[in-house]
Amino acid sequence: MLLSSRKEVSHRSYEVIYLNGHRAFQKRMKVHLNLTSKFLEIPEFNAKIPYEKITDVYHVKGDKISTMNLLLTGLLGFLAFPLTKKFYMVLVYTDETGVEQKPVFDTDKIVEIETDILKRIADSSKDSF
Repeated sequence: MLLSSRKEVSHRSYEVIYLNGHRAFQKRMKVHLNLTSKFLEIPEFNAKIPYEKITDVYHVKGDKISTMNLLLTGLLGFLAFPLTKKFYMVLVYTDETGVEQKPVFDTDKIVEIETDILKRIADSSKDSF
């Protein structure tokens, strides 16, 4: 009898559109979220974010982001997001200088990516005990 086993995928890569929210990157661009067993990498930002530095990942409607941007960055930030019911993914983490970053991404795979990141955060916290 032949038994087949599925090996868990330890590395995943998602192509998303970065919209706003990181202090060092003000321009909309296509980026990759590379999830490894130890960290989330965004090569276009030259960033490797250990899972323990990620404090939250969630999705929010575009109209909520537009209002938040109006308060924080004025008219240009407001215009960066259309007043829409579309959802965007927000990744909250503390960078290597201790600054909290909240990059916002546009993707059709929000639930899949959020679930994958949250699972890896949980797995990395188990490994630290």
